[in-house]
Order: sequence, then C-alpha cells, then structure tokens
Amino acid sequence: MVALSLLAAIASTLSLAAAAPTGNLVERADTSACTTGSAIHIIVARGSNEAQGEGVLGQIATMVKSQLPGSTSEGIVYPATLVPYASSEAAGVAALTNAIQSYTTRCPSSRYSGAHAVGDTLCGSFGIFGRSNEDFDAIEALDASSDWKYEGLSDAEISAFSVDEPQSTLSERAISATANKNLVAILLTGDPTWVPGQSYNAGTSTRQGIFPRPSSGLQCLNTFASRTRSYCDANDSVCASGFSIAVHLSYVAKYGTEAATFVVNKARAA
Repeated sequence: MVALSLLAAIASTLSLAAAAPTGNLVERADTSACTTGSAIHIIVARGSNEAQGEGVLGQIATMVKSQLPGSTSEGIVYPATLVPYASSEAAGVAALTNAIQSYTTRCPSSRYSGAHAVGDTLCGSFGIFGRSNEDFDAIEALDASSDWKYEGLSDAEISAFSVDEPQSTLSERAISATANKNLVAILLTGDPTWVPGQSYNAGTSTRQGIFPRPSSGLQCLNTFASRTRSYCDANDSVCASGFSIAVHLSYVAKYGTEAATFVVNKARAA
C-alpha cells in the first residue's frame, strides 16, 4: 500500500502565511513514484518567510524517510509570507488540496500524512473568510496592505474556507473518500487554530491560539483525532497567544524525533 504524509508549520516566521497568491503559486507537478509497503509520500507546507521547498519541517520528513525506506516527499508551492496572512493561507490550502487530490488520483493505493494546512483542507479554516467571523476586522487590518486581493483563487476556493457551513459539509468539502482513507497522519506545530483539551494535543500550552478553531471545525477535526498530533507549548506567540517567538520556532528541535516516530508508527500500523 502507498502512503502519504503531510507536514506544516504555522505562523510568525514559521507558518502558513501571507503574500497575495498568483495562479502559478498554487500549481504543482510532483512526479515521484507511487510508494509501496509501509513507505509513505510526505507533503510538506513550509513555514512563513522560508524559501520555497520543505523548510525546517523537511528535517522531520527526512527522519521519516530514513525509517520508512522508499518514502518520498514534496514541498507545496504557495506564498509563505506573513502579511497578508489570509490570502496566503487560502493559497496554501488550495495548493495542498490540489497536491493531495493529484497524488491520490495518480496513486490511489497510497497513504499520506499532514499538518495545519491539512486541518483547514479537511475541515475548513478558522473562519477568516466567513461573514460571521468575529475576527474579520482584525484580520482585515492585518492584511490592509494587500487590499484583500486573492489573485489566482476563484470565489469558490475563497468561500470554501468559511466555517459557517453545516458540519456534514465541513467533513466532506475538500478531499475525496480515497484521500481520506489513505491519510495516515496529520502533524501540526504551533497551530494558530489551537484549542486546549483536544485528545490529539501535545505540549504544555493551556491557552487557545490567536485564531481558535470554532466548535464546528473541532468536531470535524476530531474525526481524525487518532491520526493527529498537534504540538503547542506555553507562551507560544501564535498557538498559545503568548509572547515568545522563540517557543514558536522550537518545535522541530524539541519534538522532531517524537513527531517523526508518531508518523512512522501510524504508517506501519495502517
């Protein structure tokens, strides 16, 4: 069986971030061979302000590949900047959706794993595009320099991130049944949508993130709880609404080996 894994870092200087997207930024052309046995395909969303590629999370991908021979990885192409955040998040989710669907169409027996963008791809975002979102004014102010331009994204792609939809739609909107079945692990670090008390949480934080995921999104994401690990430590400036960027940037160094083991174990058990 082939597997697919998805990894992503979030916000600040490691995040799904921000420049207004253009059409070519959401294109991808992965041609890696379909994996077999316990090997998986890892799709990585790099952090904000990192150069195109897999970024620091590529270190976790490398650890996974060393333990699961034959595994492959790719970094999605999206604008990883901090301001404007919203349009880059939209582009990242669109690119990741395309990457998942493309790979599972080409390799329908393969499995995969993922991260923050994966949460939004599966269950909608924290609501920055929803008309009832209480944080809209704050996000609009943050993105003021972009004039809310989303070049390269259709109205349907933008509205797809609203959390105002029924739960049944949230759980089915983004990826096919095959992609859902083949998903072996979701790995999140410093997720701005972090909410305390979830069974898949790891780390020391007891506070919610700067864009906490609403109840409808949590209900959806909890259907993937056994396949998810989300790291957030106290005082993280993004996932814990704290004051430390250093904490936000520490997850690969602190939890990288543990996170890789989580993905490997899920792949071997699938």
